[in-house]
Amino acid sequence: MIKKVIALAATAFLSLNANAGYVQYNLTGQVSGYVIQHDDNGTIADFDLAAWFAVGDTTQFFRYTGASSAIINAGTSFPYGGPTDFFMMGYSESASLDFHVRYQNIGNDIYQYTAHTNGGFKVGQDMEEVDSMLYGVASKGTVDPQKVAILDESGGRAPDVITVLPVVFNPQKVPEPASLALFGIAALGMAAHRRRKAV
Repeated sequence: MIKKVIALAATAFLSLNANAGYVQYNLTGQVSGYVIQHDDNGTIADFDLAAWFAVGDTTQFFRYTGASSAIINAGTSFPYGGPTDFFMMGYSESASLDFHVRYQNIGNDIYQYTAHTNGGFKVGQDMEEVDSMLYGVASKGTVDPQKVAILDESGGRAPDVITVLPVVFNPQKVPEPASLALFGIAALGMAAHRRRKAV
């Protein structure tokens, strides 16, 4: 009987791993393209993003891919499924551009993004300063099966993409009851101390 239970548990564990896969977020707006990430831990497996931003009086374009950019850090406010915020450095012969994307959930698997790109971009012979905020939306999609096969063959990520495990953060986390109780006791103690000093 115990052997059967162990066999069933092992089968369930293996099937869970087999079902682990990828999710794609498609961006539209001032940044367009896609980000593919693992659905279990949010690490980014591949990305291809194009950004349009102001440089002086002109609008310029930069394409962020694994070949032209490196992810430096990542985080998420959606530990149970959602897009991964990231910070990356982009570089080419004509540009050196940091790129930071953050998401906010607006419902129905749609996320509003805010992207900040800053650095330098060559226009003519001069290097112009870039500091632009870019906006748009990201929607959840599916990954093309051929893309999945390519990612699986290369160890779960595109060859040029560095694996960066996202840090989970939740700035709106409600304090647990024990923390609130300790805070209340401390506040009462301070009030009593002030009252004694006043007398």
